[in-house]
Amino acid sequence: MKSVFLLLLLGLCAHVWSARKEPAVEYMEIPGLKSLPVNAIHRIFQDSEGYMWYGTVDGLCRDDGYQVEVFRSDFHHPGRLANNLIE
Repeated sequence: MKSVFLLLLLGLCAHVWSARKEPAVEYMEIPGLKSLPVNAIHRIFQDSEGYMWYGTVDGLCRDDGYQVEVFRSDFHHPGRLANNLIE
């Protein structure tokens, strides 16, 4: 009886495993990559207004689809960013 149950359980596991589909992963080029100060991006975020934000080692970049604006730390504006490393 235990062996029949084990065979049924293994058959069910094999069926579930074979029916499992991998999620589709889509890769696409970042349109404003050439406008970024560096090409190494640490973080990517899209806000509720549709802006794409990229965290780099040389500042925070905001891409609106037309141009990329770079925000960096500045001695004249100490409240802006503590440093340029955005993780």
